[in-house]
Amino acid sequence: MCGFLVYFKNANSNHEYITYEKFKKESLNIAHRGPDSNFTINYHEKAFFCHYRLSIIDRSPSSNQPFFSICKRYILCFNGEIYNYKLLAKKYFPAESIKGDTELFMKLLINHPTDDFIHEIEGMFSCVFFDTLKNSYIALRDRFGIKPLYYSLDDEYAFFCSESYPISKLINSKIDEVSINELKSFRRPTPGYSFFDNVYECLPGKLIEKNKIRNWSRSSPEALSDNFCHDELFDRINYVFNLNTIGDVPHCSFQSGGIDSSLISLLTKPDIVYSIGMKSDNELEASRKVAKKLGVRIFDFEVNLEDFNFLLKSYLEIKKEPVSVPNEILIFKLCKEMNFSNKFFLSGEGADEMFFGYDKIFRWSREEGNIKDNDQFLDEFISKYCYSEKTFKSERFIKFCYHLFNKGENRTDFIEDFFLDFHLPGLLARADRASMAAGIEARVPFCSQTICNYMYRRPYEIKIKGKFSKLPLRKILENSPLDFVLDTPKIGFRTLMPGLNQKETYNYMLKYYFDIKNSL
Repeated sequence: MCGFLVYFKNANSNHEYITYEKFKKESLNIAHRGPDSNFTINYHEKAFFCHYRLSIIDRSPSSNQPFFSICKRYILCFNGEIYNYKLLAKKYFPAESIKGDTELFMKLLINHPTDDFIHEIEGMFSCVFFDTLKNSYIALRDRFGIKPLYYSLDDEYAFFCSESYPISKLINSKIDEVSINELKSFRRPTPGYSFFDNVYECLPGKLIEKNKIRNWSRSSPEALSDNFCHDELFDRINYVFNLNTIGDVPHCSFQSGGIDSSLISLLTKPDIVYSIGMKSDNELEASRKVAKKLGVRIFDFEVNLEDFNFLLKSYLEIKKEPVSVPNEILIFKLCKEMNFSNKFFLSGEGADEMFFGYDKIFRWSREEGNIKDNDQFLDEFISKYCYSEKTFKSERFIKFCYHLFNKGENRTDFIEDFFLDFHLPGLLARADRASMAAGIEARVPFCSQTICNYMYRRPYEIKIKGKFSKLPLRKILENSPLDFVLDTPKIGFRTLMPGLNQKETYNYMLKYYFDIKNSL
């Protein structure tokens, strides 16, 4: 887990768009992402690279970045983890000794077409790979969007970064007002955009080469035609969860009182679990009960309003973008607390999207939402999904939704795709930013092609029946020591300001950002 900033000068340009000193100065805005090492290089005035490293797999200096090939022809900046790197190393380079996932990624990119291997990776990644001989690059992002990648392309330059703010400073970009209005309604900009003009989000599963963007091979979920088998699903979950514990340091996990985090703790046996909540809005008792049953240590924290406002200001000074969900602050707090004892944690993002945990809106799609007219359906859907009193539907948001209409056969398919392609990447972005602001890695084991491919487009009745949702996950817990979790009311790391409802809390946080924006 790391952060990088990369600049390429157009090969045909004689114009010096930015100086190396300016590049180094703005790279400091992502220093929080990698507290273990930092290197910045100027490659013959053609390209600048900066990388901040959080070392978890192969913590030796040999995996520091920017990473050069042995022949010095290739340069790699890589953010993320390849959990199955040992298996891939054995498959593709059986006669060689490969120390870590960064070295493996470099060798794969050099020796094999990207589309031949990239779909085999279990993990999370964004990267920029540079061929100094051809003066050409490729940039990649994982299929779920776990690891962020932002870019800005022009006739004069190409910028890539793990966060959008440094690029905005280098190209003198302003706040994108459309994104701010989208945030008020949907807690994020439309996928593909950032909070800054001319700074774009590389969509999950995309590859950028020669300033052109395309999907990499098999980057979309692949619905299987076989019959659903619970034992098969359990084997896949168990396999992936254990892969997510790989590293040269012990793992820990976030613990709420709910199904997802409890399942992670049950199957991965963390050394420590962490829990947090507001004094008047938490499920700490439920979390303690889970920890006690599993015999693991728990550290839990209560946050009052004064603490929350202090943390919010501290976080905004690092993030330099609006905070869309209050629990970002709680994640930031927990990561600050674990900074000296753990380097990465497991969290449950992705389970609700793949197993229909948002059951009310999925039930609506089956019972009332089968509206033939797309515009009317979209209005009804947004009224249920929207987080503000007024709905802002930009042209780009509507275009994104109509793309989803074309992917599925019915309204439930649309909602499944909306939560996977719109909602989930927003959650993952918040988890990444809140954890990396404290120099900690967030891993999300449910966000795995091994699990998603197996559950994608499965019949509704496999996931929801009667008043219960996420049926396959419930079945795993039914015969476990944590069966009591199934009857525990769900809160999670929700945060409500005292005296405010959910929408009022979001407005409070957005106002706080604009009140201090000029001082950031």
